[in-house]
Amino acid sequence: NDLNIFWGGRRRIVTKNFLGGEIITIFGGFEIDLREADIQGDTAQIEIVTIFGGGEIRIPTNWSVVLETVGIFGGTTDRTRHPEQHVQGASGSLPSPGPIAKKLVIKGVCIFGGMNVKN
Repeated sequence: NDLNIFWGGRRRIVTKNFLGGEIITIFGGFEIDLREADIQGDTAQIEIVTIFGGGEIRIPTNWSVVLETVGIFGGTTDRTRHPEQHVQGASGSLPSPGPIAKKLVIKGVCIFGGMNVKN
C-alpha cells in the first residue's frame, strides 16, 4: 500500500507471494517496480486513485495486465509487451502452448492525472 499527498514515492517489491495493494496519490506521484516479484496464485489486484498526480507501475514480462480504470481529464496506458500464448496447430507447425501468464488487475480512477504500466 502506498499513500502520497503532495509527495512522491518509489518502491521496489521483490516478494514471491504478491497479493496486491492500494495506491492513493493526491498532488504527487509514485513508481512501483514489481519486475522481481511473483504473484501468489494466478491473479493479483491493485486499486489506484490519482488526483492531480500520476505514476508508473513496472511488471515482469511474463505477467499480463488488465486495466479496469476510469479517467476524468486523465487516464491510464498499457505499454507492456504481452506474454505470447501459443496454440498447437493441426499441422503441428506452431509452438506448443506456453505457461499461463500471471495476471495483474488494476482498478481505480485517475482524475487530472495518469498512470502507465510498463515491463
